[in-house]
Amino acid sequence: KTFLTYNCVDTNFFSPQNFRKENYLAYLGRLNYEKGIDIAVKLSLDSGIPLKIAGVVKKEEKDAQKLFDEKVKPFLGDHIEYIGAVDDYKKIPFLAKAKALLVPNRWDEPFGIMNIEALACGTPIVATNKGSLKEIIINNKTGFLCDNYAEMLEAISNINYLDNAECRNDACRRFSVENYSQDILKIHNKILNR
Repeated sequence: KTFLTYNCVDTNFFSPQNFRKENYLAYLGRLNYEKGIDIAVKLSLDSGIPLKIAGVVKKEEKDAQKLFDEKVKPFLGDHIEYIGAVDDYKKIPFLAKAKALLVPNRWDEPFGIMNIEALACGTPIVATNKGSLKEIIINNKTGFLCDNYAEMLEAISNINYLDNAECRNDACRRFSVENYSQDILKIHNKILNR
């Protein structure tokens, strides 16, 4: 039998606080092909909703700078803003004020902590139906799992139908430090009692 616990986030630290939602989509993470930064830019342009990009182009990632220069940089301006790297303190308002976090992954990411940080801040996720995103997002409740670009675009137009409080509640219920600690203790006890 497999015992499982998810990664956790400090839901007391990552919270919506009193931030009001603003009209922008958020992208948080490395700026590369696997994580689909170019797809996020296209989604923003096609949906008409501004995009704020937080993250870095890693020099050791082959072709990441080229992708940024060709598919991101030409579109930077009032509609698409690149804010660079953000620490945990800047991340909270960045995530909490966003209409949604865009996660247009092209790869099966094992577990992206920024996803549960967004949920803890009361922000739903529009993502590709890949990797751990299928376990993190409750489809049509805390976000939308999409199989293609058209579905992602449609999901963005439906983002206001999702309940921000439900995103927060789910993060507290499944991804809190307290929940993680209890799960780890249960796993240890099961192993010791075998």
